[in-house]
Amino acid sequence: MRRGTVSSGLLLCLVMPAHADWSYVGPTAAGEMFVDLASRERQGDLGRVRVMANFDQPRAEQGGAKYRSSSSVQEFDCSGRRLHLLSRQTHDAAFAQGASRVTRMPAPDPWKAVPAGTRAEGMLALACADQPLLDAPTRDWPRQPLVTGSQTLRHDPTHTRRDGDLLSLRWLMQSPPADAHPPASHAAQSTEVETTLSCSRQVALASTGAGRAAREGQGAAVVIAVITSESALADTLPPELEVVARKLCAAQ
Repeated sequence: MRRGTVSSGLLLCLVMPAHADWSYVGPTAAGEMFVDLASRERQGDLGRVRVMANFDQPRAEQGGAKYRSSSSVQEFDCSGRRLHLLSRQTHDAAFAQGASRVTRMPAPDPWKAVPAGTRAEGMLALACADQPLLDAPTRDWPRQPLVTGSQTLRHDPTHTRRDGDLLSLRWLMQSPPADAHPPASHAAQSTEVETTLSCSRQVALASTGAGRAAREGQGAAVVIAVITSESALADTLPPELEVVARKLCAAQ
Protein backbone atom coordinates (compact mmCIF):
# COMPACT_ATOMS: atom_id res chain seq x y z
CA MET A 1 0.00 0.00 0.00
CA ARG A 2 1.25 3.49 -0.79
CA ARG A 3 1.07 5.88 2.12
CA GLY A 4 0.94 9.63 2.53
CA THR A 5 4.18 11.34 3.45
CA VAL A 6 5.18 14.94 4.05
CA SER A 7 8.43 16.42 2.80
CA SER A 8 9.26 20.13 2.82
CA GLY A 9 5.62 20.81 3.53
CA LEU A 10 4.37 19.11 0.37
CA LEU A 11 2.30 15.96 -0.03
CA LEU A 12 4.60 14.04 -2.35
CA CYS A 13 2.85 10.67 -2.25
CA LEU A 14 -0.88 10.30 -1.71
CA VAL A 15 -2.77 7.29 -0.47
CA MET A 16 -4.62 4.71 -2.50
CA PRO A 17 -6.33 2.72 0.27
CA ALA A 18 -6.87 -1.01 -0.10
CA HIS A 19 -10.61 -0.38 0.20
CA ALA A 20 -12.02 2.74 -1.43
CA ASP A 21 -13.86 3.92 1.70
CA TRP A 22 -10.78 3.98 3.93
CA SER A 23 -8.01 6.59 3.80
CA TYR A 24 -4.77 5.94 5.64
CA VAL A 25 -4.14 8.11 8.72
CA GLY A 26 -1.04 6.64 10.31
CA PRO A 27 0.51 3.92 12.48
CA THR A 28 -0.64 3.07 15.99
CA ALA A 29 1.07 1.12 18.75
CA ALA A 30 -0.79 -2.02 17.64
CA GLY A 31 -1.32 -1.50 13.91
CA GLU A 32 -2.66 1.20 11.58
CA MET A 33 -5.51 3.72 11.61
CA PHE A 34 -7.82 4.70 8.74
CA VAL A 35 -10.72 7.14 8.33
CA ASP A 36 -13.79 7.14 6.08
CA LEU A 37 -13.89 10.71 4.71
CA ALA A 38 -17.34 10.17 3.20
CA SER A 39 -18.72 9.56 6.70
CA ARG A 40 -17.89 13.06 7.94
CA GLU A 41 -20.96 14.89 9.16
CA ARG A 42 -21.28 18.30 10.82
CA GLN A 43 -24.50 19.23 12.67
CA GLY A 44 -24.32 22.46 14.61
CA ASP A 45 -21.43 22.20 17.04
CA LEU A 46 -21.10 18.42 16.67
CA GLY A 47 -18.91 16.64 14.13
CA ARG A 48 -18.89 12.90 13.39
CA VAL A 49 -16.51 10.62 11.53
CA ARG A 50 -16.02 6.85 11.18
CA VAL A 51 -12.59 5.51 12.09
CA MET A 52 -11.12 2.03 11.57
CA ALA A 53 -8.07 0.31 13.07
CA ASN A 54 -6.23 -2.71 11.68
CA PHE A 55 -4.23 -4.75 14.21
CA ASP A 56 -0.91 -6.43 13.51
CA GLN A 57 -1.87 -9.39 15.73
CA PRO A 58 -5.34 -10.84 16.41
CA ARG A 59 -7.03 -9.49 19.50
CA ALA A 60 -9.48 -11.28 21.76
CA GLU A 61 -12.76 -9.98 23.14
CA GLN A 62 -13.94 -10.79 26.65
CA GLY A 63 -15.92 -13.76 25.32
CA GLY A 64 -12.83 -15.13 23.57
CA ALA A 65 -13.76 -14.22 19.98
CA LYS A 66 -10.76 -12.93 18.04
CA TYR A 67 -10.74 -9.97 15.67
CA ARG A 68 -8.27 -8.26 13.29
CA SER A 69 -9.90 -4.82 12.98
CA SER A 70 -12.36 -2.53 14.72
CA SER A 71 -14.44 0.42 13.56
CA SER A 72 -16.17 3.16 15.48
CA VAL A 73 -18.23 6.30 14.92
CA GLN A 74 -16.61 9.13 16.86
CA GLU A 75 -18.55 12.28 17.75
CA PHE A 76 -16.80 15.54 18.64
CA ASP A 77 -17.98 18.58 20.56
CA CYS A 78 -16.22 21.09 18.31
CA SER A 79 -16.13 24.13 20.60
CA GLY A 80 -15.84 22.12 23.81
CA ARG A 81 -13.01 19.99 22.39
CA ARG A 82 -14.54 16.73 23.65
CA LEU A 83 -14.93 13.25 22.16
CA HIS A 84 -17.08 10.20 22.72
CA LEU A 85 -18.06 7.07 20.80
CA LEU A 86 -21.50 6.57 19.31
CA SER A 87 -20.85 2.95 18.29
CA ARG A 88 -18.06 0.39 17.99
CA GLN A 89 -17.71 -2.93 16.18
CA THR A 90 -15.03 -5.59 15.90
CA HIS A 91 -14.38 -7.53 12.67
CA ASP A 92 -12.86 -10.92 11.88
CA ALA A 93 -10.75 -9.54 9.00
CA ALA A 94 -8.77 -6.38 8.29
CA PHE A 95 -10.46 -3.26 6.85
CA ALA A 96 -13.73 -3.95 8.73
CA GLN A 97 -14.33 -7.10 6.65
CA GLY A 98 -15.67 -10.47 7.70
CA ALA A 99 -18.10 -11.23 10.52
CA SER A 100 -18.80 -8.25 12.78
CA ARG A 101 -19.79 -7.95 16.43
CA VAL A 102 -21.23 -4.87 18.13
CA THR A 103 -19.32 -3.81 21.24
CA ARG A 104 -21.48 -3.11 24.26
CA MET A 105 -20.96 0.45 25.46
CA PRO A 106 -22.33 2.72 28.19
CA ALA A 107 -25.44 4.59 27.05
CA PRO A 108 -24.38 7.22 26.38
CA ASP A 109 -20.60 6.90 26.23
CA PRO A 110 -19.11 9.60 28.52
CA TRP A 111 -17.49 12.64 26.92
CA LYS A 112 -13.69 12.84 27.19
CA ALA A 113 -11.47 15.88 26.73
CA VAL A 114 -9.33 15.95 23.56
CA PRO A 115 -5.73 16.62 24.67
CA ALA A 116 -3.60 19.01 22.65
CA GLY A 117 -0.92 17.45 20.52
CA THR A 118 -2.67 14.09 20.07
CA ARG A 119 -4.03 12.36 16.99
CA ALA A 120 -7.50 12.85 18.48
CA GLU A 121 -7.00 16.59 18.09
CA GLY A 122 -6.30 16.07 14.40
CA MET A 123 -9.44 13.96 14.07
CA LEU A 124 -11.42 16.74 15.79
CA ALA A 125 -10.13 19.22 13.20
CA LEU A 126 -11.10 16.79 10.44
CA ALA A 127 -14.60 16.06 11.78
CA CYS A 128 -15.41 19.69 12.58
CA ALA A 129 -14.48 21.12 9.16
CA ASP A 130 -17.36 23.23 7.80
CA GLN A 131 -16.64 22.48 4.15
CA PRO A 132 -14.81 19.20 3.65
CA LEU A 133 -12.35 19.29 0.77
CA LEU A 134 -14.03 16.75 -1.49
CA ASP A 135 -17.56 17.99 -0.74
CA ALA A 136 -16.79 21.60 -1.69
CA PRO A 137 -13.87 21.69 -4.15
CA THR A 138 -12.51 25.07 -5.13
CA ARG A 139 -13.67 26.04 -8.63
CA ASP A 140 -11.96 29.40 -9.19
CA TRP A 141 -8.40 29.54 -7.94
CA PRO A 142 -6.76 33.00 -7.82
CA ARG A 143 -4.93 33.77 -11.06
CA GLN A 144 -1.95 35.22 -9.20
CA PRO A 145 0.01 32.34 -7.66
CA LEU A 146 2.12 32.66 -4.52
CA VAL A 147 5.12 31.15 -6.27
CA THR A 148 5.92 29.49 -9.57
CA GLY A 149 8.69 27.19 -10.71
CA SER A 150 8.68 23.46 -11.20
CA GLN A 151 5.32 23.61 -9.38
CA THR A 152 2.79 26.42 -8.94
CA LEU A 153 1.35 27.17 -5.50
CA ARG A 154 -2.04 28.87 -5.10
CA HIS A 155 -3.97 29.78 -1.95
CA ASP A 156 -7.78 30.01 -1.88
CA PRO A 157 -8.76 32.84 0.53
CA THR A 158 -12.50 32.15 0.10
CA HIS A 159 -12.10 28.83 1.95
CA THR A 160 -10.03 30.27 4.81
CA ARG A 161 -11.79 29.73 8.16
CA ARG A 162 -10.96 30.87 11.68
CA ASP A 163 -12.69 29.10 14.59
CA GLY A 164 -11.17 30.21 17.88
CA ASP A 165 -7.59 28.98 17.90
CA LEU A 166 -8.06 26.88 14.76
CA LEU A 167 -7.25 28.19 11.29
CA SER A 168 -8.06 26.22 8.11
CA LEU A 169 -6.40 26.94 4.77
CA ARG A 170 -6.96 25.47 1.31
CA TRP A 171 -4.10 25.43 -1.17
CA LEU A 172 -3.15 23.93 -4.51
CA MET A 173 0.11 22.59 -5.89
CA GLN A 174 -0.02 22.40 -9.68
CA SER A 175 2.37 20.09 -11.49
CA PRO A 176 4.00 20.78 -14.89
CA PRO A 177 1.92 19.96 -17.98
CA ALA A 178 1.76 16.31 -19.01
CA ASP A 179 3.99 17.04 -22.04
CA ALA A 180 6.77 18.42 -19.86
CA HIS A 181 10.19 16.77 -19.80
CA PRO A 182 10.48 14.40 -18.08
CA PRO A 183 6.84 13.36 -18.63
CA ALA A 184 4.54 13.93 -15.66
CA SER A 185 1.48 12.21 -17.07
CA HIS A 186 1.77 9.33 -14.59
CA ALA A 187 1.08 11.65 -11.66
CA ALA A 188 -1.84 13.81 -10.61
CA GLN A 189 -1.77 17.16 -12.40
CA SER A 190 -2.78 19.07 -9.26
CA THR A 191 -2.90 18.39 -5.54
CA GLU A 192 -5.55 20.22 -3.52
CA VAL A 193 -4.87 20.34 0.21
CA GLU A 194 -6.80 21.57 3.24
CA THR A 195 -4.74 22.13 6.40
CA THR A 196 -6.03 22.96 9.89
CA LEU A 197 -3.56 24.47 12.35
CA SER A 198 -3.38 25.85 15.88
CA CYS A 199 -2.52 29.55 15.86
CA SER A 200 -1.39 29.67 19.49
CA ARG A 201 0.99 26.72 19.17
CA GLN A 202 1.91 27.29 15.51
CA VAL A 203 1.50 23.62 14.61
CA ALA A 204 -0.52 21.81 11.95
CA LEU A 205 -3.13 19.42 13.31
CA ALA A 206 -4.68 17.83 10.21
CA SER A 207 -4.25 17.86 6.45
CA THR A 208 -6.42 16.30 3.77
CA GLY A 209 -5.06 16.05 0.22
CA ALA A 210 -6.87 15.21 -3.01
CA GLY A 211 -4.88 14.56 -6.16
CA ARG A 212 -6.83 15.46 -9.28
CA ALA A 213 -6.26 14.31 -12.84
CA ALA A 214 -6.69 17.81 -14.29
CA ARG A 215 -4.88 21.06 -13.63
CA GLU A 216 -6.33 23.96 -11.60
CA GLY A 217 -7.84 21.49 -9.11
CA GLN A 218 -10.47 20.22 -11.53
CA GLY A 219 -11.39 16.65 -12.41
CA ALA A 220 -12.14 13.66 -10.22
CA ALA A 221 -10.21 13.21 -6.99
CA VAL A 222 -8.00 10.24 -7.75
CA VAL A 223 -6.12 9.69 -4.48
CA ILE A 224 -6.40 10.88 -0.89
CA ALA A 225 -3.98 11.45 1.97
CA VAL A 226 -4.97 12.16 5.55
CA ILE A 227 -2.49 13.33 8.16
CA THR A 228 -3.71 13.85 11.73
CA SER A 229 -0.51 13.99 13.76
CA GLU A 230 0.80 17.29 15.11
CA SER A 231 3.68 18.74 13.11
CA ALA A 232 5.53 22.03 12.79
CA LEU A 233 4.20 24.47 10.19
CA ALA A 234 7.54 24.42 8.39
CA ASP A 235 7.18 20.64 7.97
CA THR A 236 3.62 20.88 6.63
CA LEU A 237 3.20 24.09 4.60
CA PRO A 238 5.30 25.51 1.76
CA PRO A 239 7.32 28.52 3.06
CA GLU A 240 5.18 31.06 1.17
CA LEU A 241 1.98 29.65 2.66
CA GLU A 242 3.50 29.50 6.13
CA VAL A 243 3.97 33.28 5.90
CA VAL A 244 0.29 33.66 4.93
CA ALA A 245 -0.80 31.45 7.84
CA ARG A 246 1.22 33.41 10.40
CA LYS A 247 -0.23 36.70 9.16
CA LEU A 248 -3.80 35.37 9.33
CA CYS A 249 -3.23 34.10 12.86
CA ALA A 250 -1.81 37.46 13.96
CA ALA A 251 -4.70 39.40 12.38
CA GLN A 252 -7.34 38.03 14.80
